[in-house]
Amino acid sequence: MKITHKFIKYSVVILFAVTSVYALLISFRWGLANVWYFNASYYLTDWSKQQKIASKQDYVNALTAINNAVGYNPEHPHYYHIKGRIIDWGIYAGFEKKFTLNEVKASYISSLSLRQAWPETWIDLAQTNNALHHLSKETQTYIDKALYYGPYQQVVTMGTLSILMQNWSSLNTTQITLFYQQLAIALQQPLLIKKLFRQAKENNIDHLVCIQIKYNDKFKLNHKTWYYKKYCN
Repeated sequence: MKITHKFIKYSVVILFAVTSVYALLISFRWGLANVWYFNASYYLTDWSKQQKIASKQDYVNALTAINNAVGYNPEHPHYYHIKGRIIDWGIYAGFEKKFTLNEVKASYISSLSLRQAWPETWIDLAQTNNALHHLSKETQTYIDKALYYGPYQQVVTMGTLSILMQNWSSLNTTQITLFYQQLAIALQQPLLIKKLFRQAKENNIDHLVCIQIKYNDKFKLNHKTWYYKKYCN
């Protein structure tokens, strides 16, 4: 059967129309996903500022929003990361009865399967695994990944120090060295100082931080700082 020029022309037009409609539908779904993501992100930002979730309804709203975002765009790595953080907040606030830290961990792993080179997700995964299994080989692997992709990011520095301080009595020589390396980085970042000393005090190693500042020559300038006078005198 001879294919006419007219038939080819109509076929191309139909194919173009179908492709355009499909692209519009995808764009529409991604747009809706983004709206739901920003809704969920708003709650996370507020909780972080207030250091608490205002109500159980806020938690339900945030979880619903991020689930909708994932539903509309299941290939977006950041949505899984945010979902993990929201559930984590819900667990510690006592609002989450169905999911556990294993679900938080699974969300972070899903995110990393789609976007490996994201240090914040690696350090969140390390902290979650630390809560589940302490400073295991698996936890250390996640820390190493975070440091590889974001060696000077504040969230990575503080997350690494936090895990090491929580497990101070069981650290090996390599991990103690890592602690002091990260401590040196943290002491150069003013926004981390309060959090650093607060967590050091909570883990009863604030005196070790002060000794390091006092006797390590590269920290001589720190002797004149407000935090040295406040925490180490």
